[in-house]
Amino acid sequence: MYTGGPLDRAGDRRRGDAAVAELLSHPKARVAPVWRDRNLVEPGDDKSDRGPRAGWLTGEAAGTVTLHASVQGFL
Repeated sequence: MYTGGPLDRAGDRRRGDAAVAELLSHPKARVAPVWRDRNLVEPGDDKSDRGPRAGWLTGEAAGTVTLHASVQGFL
């Protein structure tokens, strides 16, 4: 079992809409949206030869999307 890692999981900020709203308002905030067990994937780019990759939303965009979400999770 792995224990004692220095990672701060921010357990004190996991519950409460105010804490999540504060996190989303940060300019560097990013959200990985999942809907019906499906992740957002950005298509590849033929010009740069990049394949599909994870899609991320800014905190501002995620704030708009989460208005319609029935469940939100802070990981």
